[in-house]
Amino acid sequence: MNGGYEDAATLWRALGCQLRAAREAAGLSQRQLGAQVGRGRATVAHVEAGRQRAKSAVWQAADEACGAEGALLVAYDEAQRAATTYRARMRRARRETARLELAALQAQADTGIVPPARDAADSAMGAHGEWEAQLVTVLGWAAKKVDRREFVRILGLLLAAAGALPDAVGLDGDEYERLAMAVAMPGRVDGRVVEDLSTTLAYWRREEDRAGPRAALRAVLALRDVLGGLLDGCRAEQRPDLLAVYSAVCSTAGGHLLDLGDPGRAQRCLDAARAAATEADDPASGAFAACHLSHAAFLADQAAVALDLAAVAQRLSQGDDAHLSALAEQMGAAALAVTGNYGRCMAAYHRARQTLASARAPRPDSGAYWLDAGHLDSQLAGYLLTLGRPAEAAAAASAARASFDHSYTGGLAVLSIRQATAAIRCRRIDEGALILGDAGDLVIRSPSDRMMRQITSARAELRRWQGTEAVRTLDERLSAQGLVIPRTG
Repeated sequence: MNGGYEDAATLWRALGCQLRAAREAAGLSQRQLGAQVGRGRATVAHVEAGRQRAKSAVWQAADEACGAEGALLVAYDEAQRAATTYRARMRRARRETARLELAALQAQADTGIVPPARDAADSAMGAHGEWEAQLVTVLGWAAKKVDRREFVRILGLLLAAAGALPDAVGLDGDEYERLAMAVAMPGRVDGRVVEDLSTTLAYWRREEDRAGPRAALRAVLALRDVLGGLLDGCRAEQRPDLLAVYSAVCSTAGGHLLDLGDPGRAQRCLDAARAAATEADDPASGAFAACHLSHAAFLADQAAVALDLAAVAQRLSQGDDAHLSALAEQMGAAALAVTGNYGRCMAAYHRARQTLASARAPRPDSGAYWLDAGHLDSQLAGYLLTLGRPAEAAAAASAARASFDHSYTGGLAVLSIRQATAAIRCRRIDEGALILGDAGDLVIRSPSDRMMRQITSARAELRRWQGTEAVRTLDERLSAQGLVIPRTG
């Protein structure tokens, strides 16, 4: 086996024959087996003939139904490895073809464009064959149809799109082709292009949930640049929808920049988000931008400004997105905590809780899709720490941990730091030090400047217990994690 198409196809056909033999040995008809694996008789027949492939869950169920004792799974894994090897070879071949075709295009272009164009293309290529193929196709068209200035503009936007559209986004070849042609000719933007761009933003939001803002920021900024280019030439009827997505992208980028300790760039992104939402006349986008602007003011200790912006967000979020409405109330609670107003802060928190309790599943396009009871109670713990109520904060943090979605690595790190801080302020030093060490494990998986400041601040609260075994063990853990925490006292 050398990893070619015929090798993979042969293994899939052999696997189908093995399935048929196992099914017949078990005394099952195709219809009976299909019922046990959740597929129809025709699907089973196609798989047995090697004409159709099934996912691993189907093979697991088939192996159990036929009593094959793992034999089908072993054969499936072998066929899958062969298919993966073949796809990797094809991707390498497409990359090489794309590079050669780009070199040919460059040879035809003005030498003032060629060197940077080639360097940029080489640096952006290699993500996956689908986008590379579209890159070559559109650049070939552009080299013949447009002047040098327009060629450079199109090249820049295509390379930005290459950075924002990894294979994992899940778009198919037709969708990549539609996006590439829209980049070259913004007048071709339609509802499907807008939907694909919104899907791409959702992917990077979830990537930030998993790996932190630094992992997602470059791609989100590239997506912002692509949308900006499309807005320059799209049809009037598509402009409001594009502006709404542009606003959401700018808000998301602003949030990442706040986490990474760059408030100046964050403010510029958030101002752009609010302006785009206003032009689009889209209240939901405006509310999302206002929530982030309120958070920026909160981080800058501008409580009055944060409270005013939270009120704007609350007014704009009175639509069918309950998660966004709850987020707006949460922003108000945060600002009220800074002012020391316990009663009003708790009232805002309970309004957010009630709004969230009445919500169904979050809308796919909601900027507050992540907000749930666990996140809200984690925020409550933060408010109570600000208000000087550590015992209540510890209880809120414990409640948050019980319902927190652990796939949100960054959010779980923040919750752990809050829980540790509450324990330390309640003089439960061993518990606080242990939880803070666990927080360090999470911080290095989803790093941000904001979390580093928070974990440093929590460690500083242990200075009175510097010589205890619990704190020495914590410092050893933090050092092993590569976290350099300044120590005082």
